[in-house]
Amino acid sequence: MQPPVIAALIAATVALITATLAAIASQRQASRIQRNNWMHERRKDAYLGFIDAARAFLPLTEVAVRGVVHPATEPAVTHYDGELIDGSIVFTEVDRVSDALYIIPAELSEAWYEDAPDKLTKLTAAWDRVHLDGSSELRALAQSMNREAHYIANSRELIPLDLKRMDPEQELIPSEATLLREDIRAYHAELREFIEKAREDLNGPAPKDF
Repeated sequence: MQPPVIAALIAATVALITATLAAIASQRQASRIQRNNWMHERRKDAYLGFIDAARAFLPLTEVAVRGVVHPATEPAVTHYDGELIDGSIVFTEVDRVSDALYIIPAELSEAWYEDAPDKLTKLTAAWDRVHLDGSSELRALAQSMNREAHYIANSRELIPLDLKRMDPEQELIPSEATLLREDIRAYHAELREFIEKAREDLNGPAPKDF
């Protein structure tokens, strides 16, 4: 076979291999984009489902929740606090939320406790989806919220037990209402963090820890 023919065959083979590799790379890129879009939608659905279930579990219509959550968003009211300094009363301008919010009793309604098992089941199912499709950070956050929700759902029995375990000699013993407020506040703080982290995750680069 003549050298020119051999050279032509080699060139044709190289061109064919190059074209084949390019086609394979293009297919892989298209497949990767399609998979990333699919993963993004699955995560979006999982996050939104969990947020909806989390809000439904402790709705803002509950008196105890309203007393804990609303102060963070209630418009500030300006008033003046007087303080005795060097024999003179000095008034300082202070902004705080409405006094009415501080006298709301911290107790969940009877109807809430009756509905809690069903709402807890839905929240756990929503957490399962986040555990399956979510990022590692949001999986951990959702798990913490789910654990907190189980505690609150059984708070009537668990809070008195926690109080009994406290040292009776300590200076300040919190009330059951105080502990319930703290649990509700922690739950909603984690919910706000979950929403923010979910937004960051969905607006960020394609997930790598699926």
